Amino acid sequence: MLLSFRRGPLLRAAGLETQPTAAFLTLSCLCTDGHCRCFTCHSLADVGSFERGGVRVNRMTKPWRAVAIVLAAVAAIVLCGWMAANWSRLRPYHWQIVESPDAAFSVSFPGNPAASQQSEIDVIDGSEFVSSRLAVSPAPRIAYAVSWWVSQQQTSKSTEGLFAHFRECDAKVFRGNVTAREFVVQGYPASEMTVVNSGGTVAFNRVIRAGPRIYSLWVVNTSGKFVVDKTNVSKFFDSFSLH
Repeated sequence: MLLSFRRGPLLRAAGLETQPTAAFLTLSCLCTDGHCRCFTCHSLADVGSFERGGVRVNRMTKPWRAVAIVLAAVAAIVLCGWMAANWSRLRPYHWQIVESPDAAFSVSFPGNPAASQQSEIDVIDGSEFVSSRLAVSPAPRIAYAVSWWVSQQQTSKSTEGLFAHFRECDAKVFRGNVTAREFVVQGYPASEMTVVNSGGTVAFNRVIRAGPRIYSLWVVNTSGKFVVDKTNVSKFFDSFSLH
């Protein structure tokens, strides 16, 4: 049974009007088996209880209110501290379109990438080739990169054999399980691999075979604490455009 009372003699007689209330404030009581739970239009208090005029009324006592306020303050302080310590990971990335030094492609990076070149040795036949790279770390232990090269040994491989080689290499480097899918990017065969290991490292690798040149895009998170935002991964990979 739901009973509603307005501020006035009836509430004072029942001993329920203990504090000043607004002129049109309504106190409602839901009564079951001789006990009533009373609340106003502004709140429903379920912590603490007292007896008034044979009617059981639930309300939050002052000590419990103080505890709740303290806990809320502590939680706010902890949350603010955590966000301050991890802001570099949580803040939105600043994306910008970057063109390769040879103007062969463009890609959108979460930051200003550094360009580099290095000599590589093919793991199968020992032949040497030059690999170029653009890379940036938008947050601690998170990296975005694209590498490209021409390897005579890899050029002679079938597309199926080339992608199998990359899957095997990714599994060995990151010591994790690899899942892969194959598709087409601007008319060229491509493979996208995801590697996850027991230490929490997550790596995403998209390989594109464009004639004799190989393009390898990477997103790697080695923190072991944060999950790489797949929206950012897709944004990076899908922004890659051959000219």
